[in-house]
Amino acid sequence: MASYEKQGESDEWYTPAYIFEALGVMFDLDVACPPEGPRHVPAKYFYSEKSLEREWSGFVWMNPPFGHQNTKRLWLRKFFEHGNGIALLPDRTSAPWWQEFARMQSEKDVVLFVSPKVKFEIPEWEIPSVRRMSQAGLTPLEISKRTRFSVANVKRIIKGEDVVEAPGTTLISAGPKGVAALLRASSLGVAFHPARRTAA
Repeated sequence: MASYEKQGESDEWYTPAYIFEALGVMFDLDVACPPEGPRHVPAKYFYSEKSLEREWSGFVWMNPPFGHQNTKRLWLRKFFEHGNGIALLPDRTSAPWWQEFARMQSEKDVVLFVSPKVKFEIPEWEIPSVRRMSQAGLTPLEISKRTRFSVANVKRIIKGEDVVEAPGTTLISAGPKGVAALLRASSLGVAFHPARRTAA
């Protein structure tokens, strides 16, 4: 996690509808759904708890609650073992866990770097509490210390902006259906096929 991010801030950011519109697919399973149910994810079924302990089936969507890099690795390992879906990740290209997952992909898979940055939706139940603290006279810094939001994002919420902009996002595919969807959605950014290093 970069130094400009607040610990845990990205755990509950919801993917906006336009991402799914560009992908143009129906998922069989959302493996990391909020407890209240899917927001915009077009999926037939969803898991909101113990997803890493459960069996995944069909074409999956994975936007998991990332925390420590060990947690990222657990989700990515399960995703690639399943081998059929699309995952949304922060684009930390120099991070060890990112490099590790990139090596897991086959040359037929696709990485799509989304640009401009995705404006993720904030869970609606968190917005009123931030605004109430502001109305009670707390500064953005004080609110940030009491919530999972950075000072910049506290200021956005106070202004009435119900979205949070993440530092950068990558969509990755596993399997042919995911590849086709990411290539179709290349209007979201720039898509690449991973290349393998060859011996000199």
